[in-house]
Amino acid sequence: MGKNNKVLFIATFGYGDLIMALPAIVKYIQFNKLTEIGFVFYNPAYKYIINIIEPLKNIRIKYFYRKTSKKPISFHLYLVKDLFLKYDTVINLFPHQGIDSALFMLLIQAKKRIQQLYDYKVFKGVHWFLTDYKEVLDDHITVNNNYLLNSIKNAPSLNGLVNLEIYKVKKANIIGIHAGYNSVSEYKKWPIEYWIILLKKLKESILFQKYKFRMFWGPDEQDVFKTFDNECKNLDIDHIKLSLDQVIIKVSECNYFVGSDGLFGHLAALFDIKQLILFGDTMPKYCKPLSDKLYIISKNKNNENLPYNSKIKQFSFCIKDISAEQVEKSLIEILEI
Repeated sequence: MGKNNKVLFIATFGYGDLIMALPAIVKYIQFNKLTEIGFVFYNPAYKYIINIIEPLKNIRIKYFYRKTSKKPISFHLYLVKDLFLKYDTVINLFPHQGIDSALFMLLIQAKKRIQQLYDYKVFKGVHWFLTDYKEVLDDHITVNNNYLLNSIKNAPSLNGLVNLEIYKVKKANIIGIHAGYNSVSEYKKWPIEYWIILLKKLKESILFQKYKFRMFWGPDEQDVFKTFDNECKNLDIDHIKLSLDQVIIKVSECNYFVGSDGLFGHLAALFDIKQLILFGDTMPKYCKPLSDKLYIISKNKNNENLPYNSKIKQFSFCIKDISAEQVEKSLIEILEI
């Protein structure tokens, strides 16, 4: 790939998925000596993650946002109108954005589209944008993203992506916690009632007296926060309800982290923080934080349940099988107390 080639990454997924893909993205950019790229995200907040990635700081980046329009055609027409140069390659980072990459590639006439193969029966017959059909291969010069998949396997580490010296100042014995999640991710959520039991137990335990607890709450989690606060308002807990750029700083200050599958565990991995993550219906194999300081409690018995097919499979909400006593015991082991 020539040094003047321009590549667009379609990443209209969650913040945690973006962090998981970063090693492959960086490796692809460095291997091809790219100097200019584009990102399609859901909203501008994703830039806060890209802004702290050292290998991307010298790359010219143009951003586009999926929620500019709720209608796919209007969104892609907006992108085309806004583009001053066409992209040579469109890289679709996860399978469920196939329609985005196909429409966009057609509109801007990119020479190549890279994405994963679909294998869901529900999509059979939708030939015009799936990559496992000859019509697509012939008409759109689509290839599988085996390179990116291999890059993820061969570069599974976040080491070196963030300058940890900038964030080396740690507060005293802070345990970060994320207890929330909106209704879309209900199957990932450890019940708030369990968090209340756990926090009360930890605050009463002499083993945890030297630790401070910092709880993170997202903008869609205010109802969950109210439930927690009503039960635990007398506990000495620091509650963080900030924008993502400020949250990143607050996470970096933690010494330890506890939460369910989601953004905050991946942020903790970026900052090399020892953490305990609870998994229910999603599989650690596919979506665990890329960290050698990761401890997992998982109740998932379905090895075929991928993290991105919630519209196709029914969830068991097995995360409810994890008890507060089990989490407390694991924390004691992790903290070596």
